Amino acid sequence: MRRAIRSADAGVRFACACLCALLAASSWAGQAPVAEQPAAADAGKKAEVFEFVPGNRRDPFTVRLRPNLPKEPEEQKPGKSGTPGRTEKELEPTQVLEKKAKAEDAYAAAEKTFMALGPEGRPLEVVATCDRGLEVFTGIGNLGKYPELLEVREKLLDLRRAADRLQQRLAAERKFHDMGIRLTGIVSREKHSQAIVNSKPVSKGQVVAASDNNEVVVDEIRPDQVIFIFQGYRMKLSLSDMQSAR
Repeated sequence: MRRAIRSADAGVRFACACLCALLAASSWAGQAPVAEQPAAADAGKKAEVFEFVPGNRRDPFTVRLRPNLPKEPEEQKPGKSGTPGRTEKELEPTQVLEKKAKAEDAYAAAEKTFMALGPEGRPLEVVATCDRGLEVFTGIGNLGKYPELLEVREKLLDLRRAADRLQQRLAAERKFHDMGIRLTGIVSREKHSQAIVNSKPVSKGQVVAASDNNEVVVDEIRPDQVIFIFQGYRMKLSLSDMQSAR
């Protein structure tokens, strides 16, 4: 009986302690400090607004939606005289006619030499004459303004290229003949023709070793001659030429 009374008394004391703690907490919360109100001077002040201006920066998510930005003006480069933006002086009509006449004279002289080429050939002289004619156009800034000069210049360039190719061809022919390739016989058939070159039978497409570590390719075998490929050019040897050389 006494034990039950002590247990009930302990329970009452625990309940009272919890009630006191709850009352103390509520009273402390009611006395919490109140935030200070802004001063009357700051009450009428407007809040600052920050605005983001992208400028020339590119947004990777809206790059297709943004309009094209205006291009900045290019910086003018100084002309030959050093003055920014100054263009070259245009030729006078008399100057155009004078330059055209000089270029045409050079072309006529080069063409005459090219057409009068003998067995030895003078392509280097043709190239030199064309170069002298092309010097007439040196110093002309915008040659496209003068179509009459462009026409003569293109003719000189074409003739120069032809003479240069002829010079390369003549050099290859001299080297081919200096190799001493000997053609001593031909067996001509409709198919699988053969020739005797340097004492060996060869067929079309076969590589023939020559002197100075040079090589030629058999391109075609005809009844009286053989066509070789050397340095990109077709060279021929005939039986009649080889017999007369003996």
